[in-house]
Formats: sequence, C-alpha cells, structure tokens
Amino acid sequence: MTAIAKGVRRKPGHAPEPFTRYRIALAGRGSLKTVASLEMEQQFRLAGDALYAGMYVNELLMRTSRPSESLDGMFEAYGGVIWDLGADGSDVEPALRRFELHLLHALGYELSFDRDGDSGSRLEPGVMYHFEPGKGLCSGRHQAGSQFRGSTLLNIATGNFRSREARRAAKCILREALEPILGYRPLKSRELLLARSLADGVQERAAT
Repeated sequence: MTAIAKGVRRKPGHAPEPFTRYRIALAGRGSLKTVASLEMEQQFRLAGDALYAGMYVNELLMRTSRPSESLDGMFEAYGGVIWDLGADGSDVEPALRRFELHLLHALGYELSFDRDGDSGSRLEPGVMYHFEPGKGLCSGRHQAGSQFRGSTLLNIATGNFRSREARRAAKCILREALEPILGYRPLKSRELLLARSLADGVQERAAT
C-alpha cells in the first residue's frame, strides 16, 4: 500500500526504516493513505551480504505484487527471511532460496523439486533433468541448457543446500522460474551487488 507519513523528516529518528516491523494505522478513503500512527515493533540491522540480500527480497516483492493485493503467507515468509538474514548474514543463499519458493507458491506458480514435470513420477537420483518454464523439471539427455542431477534436486526438495551443486542448481532454476514474472528489466539489487563484488576484487588485487 502507498501512504504518506507527514512531518517525519523534520523529526530526527522518526523516519520509517527498512527491515523494520511497524504497527501502522492508516487514514483516508482513497488509494493514497495517510499514516495516522507508526509504532516500531522489531528492527533488524543488516550488513554486508545480508544487506544486499534484504534489498533483493524487497525488490522481488515490489516487482511481483500489485497495490492492495493479498499474497497468502508472504508477510510471515518475509518476516522469516529477514530474521534469518539478521541472525546470521554469513550464509544468505538458503534463506533466499526458501523465500523465492514461498513467493512462487503465493503467486500461483507451483515448482516441485522431487517430481518429473512430464510424468509426475518421483525424480531418479542418477538421472539428469532440465528445467522447462511452465512444466518444471523434466528428464531428457539431449535438451539444451543446464542439466541437474536428480540427487541434487532431491536435496533441494528437502531443504538441504549444503552442497555447492544444490546451491548452484536452486539459484539457476529459481532465477529462470522468476524471470517471466519479474520481466527482463535488470534488478537494481543485483547491479549493486555486482558493483560491490567488482570493487572488492579491485581492493583485493591492490593489497596483494
């Protein structure tokens, strides 16, 4: 929802901050509301990779939701991912992948990591699969694009992201699944993370 918080810029410390849960009362009959009251309930200080991950999560929600639209379970899912990022920002990928799956489900796109998109049968650990938008994970040795081992996909289905293969596969598949929903305009959060990574690389080379 869109709302105006009058006068907060003139009061130091009163401006609403990101990654903070507020209890808000809104007034007004039109689509643009006025904030009648704003009470902070919980705040998270994100830094480093966790900060960029939080920006990415916010951008996903802004790009995929419509004004006044209710997405079932997303308030809880958002609170969960921000909690995870704030609790331990050293490993952000599992939290992001779980959130992306929640978001796809809330938007009506069901993605199964343990069922063949063609036959509906359970994935075979030793078989290679590829992702087809609109269908899911399908077997096929001669398909173009990335291939993923069934055992890796089954790990993702159980929430096991410990292996490098599972992380790479989940990131690749979920990015491809979200792309038609997000559109092909680049995400600003990814551009900022890339710029930071490049800057860190320059500093590292200068130090060696």
